[in-house]
Amino acid sequence: MSEEKMSADEIRSAIEQLQLERCNITAQIDSAKRSFSSGGAPADHKWLTAAKRLKGVQIGQLQRQLSEVLKEERAARTRKSASFGQAFMEVAQKMLPQDVYEQIAAEAISKMNSGQS
Repeated sequence: MSEEKMSADEIRSAIEQLQLERCNITAQIDSAKRSFSSGGAPADHKWLTAAKRLKGVQIGQLQRQLSEVLKEERAARTRKSASFGQAFMEVAQKMLPQDVYEQIAAEAISKMNSGQS
């Protein structure tokens, strides 16, 4: 994996690819077991198992990375929403008559305190 930051979709795609590779390794292990039980040559079971384990570790790393990316995206949306709210309040205060602005602000505070959406 490169050091470049991947998007959530790119991470999901990479996870899917690794899961496919891991399934392929599992199929190779199963095929090797069947082949060996019917008199074929033994496969390097340790290597296949290690490769499967490595894919699992890589999947876990990407899942943690995906979680962080999604967390950052949620935080960015929250910041943007808060920024909009602040900008809206400033514009409303400038454009509305003071008594109307104060009435709206009091209603909004009341609504926030009562836990309504």
